[in-house]
Amino acid sequence: MKIGEMEITTDEDGKFSIASLIPGDYQLTLERDWYNQSIQAVHHIEKQNSLVFSIIPLPIEGKILYSGNGTHNWEIYELDLSRRLVSQLTHMDSSEINPEKYSENQILLQSTFLSRNTDNYDLFSFDRTSQECQLIYSSPEKYNDQHPTSLMLGNTIIFQSNGEKIYSCDFSGKNAKQIIEKGQNPVMSPKGTQIAYADTSNHLCVANIDGTGIRTINHPGKINNPCWSPDGKMIAVELWQETGGPRYIYIMNADGTGQPQRVTYGSLKGDQHKHPCWSSDGTMIFFSANIIYSSRFDIYAIRVSDGQQGKMSWVMVSRGSGDKEYPSWAF
Repeated sequence: MKIGEMEITTDEDGKFSIASLIPGDYQLTLERDWYNQSIQAVHHIEKQNSLVFSIIPLPIEGKILYSGNGTHNWEIYELDLSRRLVSQLTHMDSSEINPEKYSENQILLQSTFLSRNTDNYDLFSFDRTSQECQLIYSSPEKYNDQHPTSLMLGNTIIFQSNGEKIYSCDFSGKNAKQIIEKGQNPVMSPKGTQIAYADTSNHLCVANIDGTGIRTINHPGKINNPCWSPDGKMIAVELWQETGGPRYIYIMNADGTGQPQRVTYGSLKGDQHKHPCWSSDGTMIFFSANIIYSSRFDIYAIRVSDGQQGKMSWVMVSRGSGDKEYPSWAF
């Protein structure tokens, strides 16, 4: 911020003091990344006086889906980024996580709807209009079916089941078959020709959509929850060096060339930056993290270009109580 020609940096709570200034009239310019600039006229007098200034966030276009436990269980929410408006989509006596938009009215997700007293997940399609969840796939052996991924209006769904194995089926739940022997948290490429996933040693792997042509992409540390960039050239992951240690968001070339680039930063041993997802234009990454509230996960945004330059420039976009995780781009 500036007062006249003097620059002042606020503390972590946004507080500052102008007590040392000579009394008089000043123009105060407030600036913060992700917010509109605010210019205020200030009449400074000698006696102590507190003033409160507000700044308005810059609009972010688009919507994201995420899962939150602000109620008694995990439900699916939609966040309108331009207005920071949150809408709860599901209202069920079960847990719903890992949402992914399938059409204008349908969302893929995993739910415990058929086994409310256990943690056994099945794959469902949620209809935004009818508010109904329709079963897509439940493995005959009652495996934990999870992390569904598909293209918009595509017929193939890739998911994790039977422990750490990757399967495919069609949207009707038929023709289910194992395609990867050891893998977790798969995600389909934008063209639907490849999948990225973490193997059981938490290495990033890329394979053809039928499970052939597996290749491992080299990187330091361990990864999970990969996400393709909209153009299919890069993959964002959460990466950590040691079990229980801090984890941050990195991006790397999908073809395996070059070195991974870290794009989120922190300074605490307990930092946990997870579940990256890209904006539709590829300029931002959204992720869940415990940045402002160390005991709670919220949804944050980072400009990819800022992260590549090493800037710790993020903004919290979610609102409300409870943890918010598993963000995915919706509109």
